[in-house]
Amino acid sequence: RFLGGYAPALRPDSVHGSAGVFLLAMVPLHGPWRFTEPGYEARLTTGLSERYAGSLSLALLHWRIASSGSAGGYLWDTRAVLVEPGWQWSRGGSGGSVHVTAGPTVGMMFEGPDDGMRGGAHAGVTGTLLAGSVPLTAGVGWLWFHRAVASAGEDASDQHGIMLSAGIGY
Repeated sequence: RFLGGYAPALRPDSVHGSAGVFLLAMVPLHGPWRFTEPGYEARLTTGLSERYAGSLSLALLHWRIASSGSAGGYLWDTRAVLVEPGWQWSRGGSGGSVHVTAGPTVGMMFEGPDDGMRGGAHAGVTGTLLAGSVPLTAGVGWLWFHRAVASAGEDASDQHGIMLSAGIGY
């Protein structure tokens, strides 16, 4: 068997890509979802020009969806995969850089409300600082999921949360 591929650069004189791995935490602002442990994220970007890039984040989360019917109870204890394509603007210097990212979000749960699927949006700001040769990255962002229909015992509100991330980006 032989498998080959080719992906030409859009503008090889000024385009670069990056990749990173991050730990995630969520500060819930509104809605029933609560993280039960840190999330994990892999983020990839491909440059479109000197300041603009396309981005793709894949995150694995473990959260509980609270029940509105009982105090302290929950309806779902599930893992979810977030797929977040986006557009990124960057500005940087020799010691670090700042990135602003926004785009749609799709949440796919192994079990849960809405047949395990939910759509929404994300936006965020990350900064990268070079500590020697290691690019340390931290960020803060906003995550929103639309709540289509609630079944018995579920909170029918949309989910809004502040996402905090920290990791290493290359």
